[in-house]
Amino acid sequence: MAWIESHTEIERHRKVLLMADELEMEPVHLSGHLHALWHAVLEQQEDGNLSTWPDSMVARQAQFNGDCSKFVSLLKKHKFLEENGLIHDWLDYAGRYLKNKYHTANPRKLKAIEKLHKSTSSQPKGRSKSDNQPNQPTTPNQPHTKGESPTENGFEEFWSGYPRKEKKPAALKVWIRLHPSDELRARILDDVACRRKTEEWKRETGRYIPQPSTYLNQRRWEDEGTVTAQPSDPWGKYAKAGH
Repeated sequence: MAWIESHTEIERHRKVLLMADELEMEPVHLSGHLHALWHAVLEQQEDGNLSTWPDSMVARQAQFNGDCSKFVSLLKKHKFLEENGLIHDWLDYAGRYLKNKYHTANPRKLKAIEKLHKSTSSQPKGRSKSDNQPNQPTTPNQPHTKGESPTENGFEEFWSGYPRKEKKPAALKVWIRLHPSDELRARILDDVACRRKTEEWKRETGRYIPQPSTYLNQRRWEDEGTVTAQPSDPWGKYAKAGH
C-alpha cells in the first residue's frame, strides 16, 4: 500500500491558510485537495513530475471542481508546485516510501528520482513576496531556519540546547538522515529540555548524558516513562551556561 508523510499542522500552516482564503474555502477542505493530489501522484507519477499534466488533470486528481487554471496557478504561487511541474519538496512527502520500495529492488530508479528533485532544490531561487520576513516556513513539512540548508533544518537549535557538545559532525549526519518534520523536531527539543532537568543528566556534571549522535541515533525521545514534564523555558540556564 502506497503512503505519504502527513503532519498534523497542515490545516493551520501559513501557506494553506493563504491559499484557502484565495480560493474562498476552509483550510481543512484545501488540505483534502492537497492530499488527494499527493496520493494520485504517488500512484500515477511517483517521481513527482507533473510537467506533462494539463491543469485540468492536476485539478481533477486533486478532486477540485473549480477553476483549474486558478487552482494550479495558486499551487505554484504558494510553492506546493514548482514552475517546472515538480511537486515542491516531494521527497519530504514520498521519500521514505520510495526508498523502502526501490532501495533494493531498483536503486537506479530511486537515484534518478532523488537527482531530479535535488537538482531543482539546489538551484538559486528568487525572492517572492512571502520571503520579506525571515525564517518563514517553505512547506507544511519543513520550515527552513535562516542560514541553514533544508537538510540541516533545525539542527543548530538542537545543538545549541544539547548539554553535551561532542562530535558535532556525527550528530549532524544522523540529524540529516532523520530529516525531522516540524512535529518531530519540536518533540526532540522538548524531550532534551526536560531531560536536562532530570537527576540522571545532572549527575556528576553530565557524565551520563549520551553523546548527541547517540541520542539521535537511538531515538531516545521515544523512551517511555522517562520524561513527562513540558518545559516552560525550552533551553534554560543549563544550556546557556555551555555545560
